[in-house]
Amino acid sequence: MNEHERAEGQAVSTNASGSANAVAQEIGASLAKARAAQGLSIHDVGARLKVPAQKVDAIESGNVDALPDLTFAKGLMRAYARLLQVDIDALLARFHAQAAPPAPEVAIRRQGSLNASFDDRRRFRSSGASASGTGGRWVWLALVAAVVCAGALFGVDHVKQWLDAREQQFTQSGSETAVESESGTVTAVLPHVMGGAASEAPGAATGTEGATGTGTGTANASATLATPLAPVTGPSATANESAPMAASRAAAPVATATPAAGELQLRFSAPTWYEVRDASGKVVLGGTAKAGDEVVGGGTAPYKVVIGNVKGVAAMTRNGEPVDLQAANRNNVARLTLP
Repeated sequence: MNEHERAEGQAVSTNASGSANAVAQEIGASLAKARAAQGLSIHDVGARLKVPAQKVDAIESGNVDALPDLTFAKGLMRAYARLLQVDIDALLARFHAQAAPPAPEVAIRRQGSLNASFDDRRRFRSSGASASGTGGRWVWLALVAAVVCAGALFGVDHVKQWLDAREQQFTQSGSETAVESESGTVTAVLPHVMGGAASEAPGAATGTEGATGTGTGTANASATLATPLAPVTGPSATANESAPMAASRAAAPVATATPAAGELQLRFSAPTWYEVRDASGKVVLGGTAKAGDEVVGGGTAPYKVVIGNVKGVAAMTRNGEPVDLQAANRNNVARLTLP
């Protein structure tokens, strides 16, 4: 912009400023005339508008420069006219058009003259650097993702090994408990064997007495003939008496093996560890069974059942109805609840 253009701009802005002051003086005169007609003083108007009286006097005299800015001046003019019920919208529109600030000068930065050589090396260098930075970022992201995946696979493998170890430990502890319970079962049957031995003891005593009678029978012939009959009749009578008792004892387990209403029945085809708890937490069935064993028991439902070797269970029933163990089978171990 040359000096002539700048001088013309200053002249235009001066003319615009003068026109704005003229319109402001015209607005102030209209407001002062309406105030005087209503019998109000400048202090009354200032008290009602809550502004100092000097600002009201500046509006009436058209001295806009004494006010903080044009926005405040226009707002005070509009409030003053509303108080006096005077229409100054047309004058305010003219004042706004005349007092509008001039458009700011836009400085255009010259990037180069027409004779400057075209060189895009710097542009290509910057674009290449940005591309290499983006590629490096993707490489780092790929490395981080690979490390995270490897860590996840490693953790899953360790968790699986830990679960397998816990399951093996649980199975071994169940087998040891089963062996102890099996030995206890053998000792429980021992009284029957001892009873049979005791039942044979009178026969042996009778035989001893018979032998003694035989020894004394050498003294006289009549005693020798009578004595051999005692050992023959003694064991036969004892055997006859012990036979019904053994039959009744053998019949007793058969009677208890019959499943009652509401009871559970397990039949095994291989060595298996098992445990059944009722609603109170009491173990109603438990231990280690061998192939061909069959157990029956029950309590208060619901039942919590754990089978250590599902493949070793030939059948499981409840009240005569089969129980599906395969639905709860996890690695040949079944855990289920029977309501």
